[in-house]
Amino acid sequence: MLKLVKPSHEYIDAFKETMQEQQTDIGTRLYTPGVLKLIEMIDSGRETEWLKNIAQQNDITLFWLMDDNRYVGCFTFRHNLTEQLIQRGGNLGYNIIPSQRRRGFAFVGLSLVLEQAYKMGFDKILITCGTDNDKSYALIKKAVATFGGEFLPVSERNEHRAWVNTASVSVK
Repeated sequence: MLKLVKPSHEYIDAFKETMQEQQTDIGTRLYTPGVLKLIEMIDSGRETEWLKNIAQQNDITLFWLMDDNRYVGCFTFRHNLTEQLIQRGGNLGYNIIPSQRRRGFAFVGLSLVLEQAYKMGFDKILITCGTDNDKSYALIKKAVATFGGEFLPVSERNEHRAWVNTASVSVK
């Protein structure tokens, strides 16, 4: 069963196991700067420090998407939109591990994040992706069609952008 969790000691081993499995298959494609930092801190025995830093951030909430007790991806919810994030980045960043893509996990994870955003007081969130990212654009279109929202013009930084409503999200 898919669930959205905040990173904690309870899930660190699942994260490490998934990273080790994925590393042999994909090299470094999965490794965003945040993931690389966490791997470095785990390797040096400092995951408690990383978890504490993540928990103390007021403007970002990091979620891990778990399939039962297996890490399958992460979602970063940015609470405050700067002018730069309005053009590129939006409120949400996400990454599903390559071996778990094309299974609907991104949409379920997005739905769960929208539900959390609503609970935090957000009526809508801005989601963006590069104009060359067909898969993420398909996710954005599905989210707007499912939950409502509005597309914005492509940004000057070549990003598709859409506001997605949070109030109509109901994940069963």
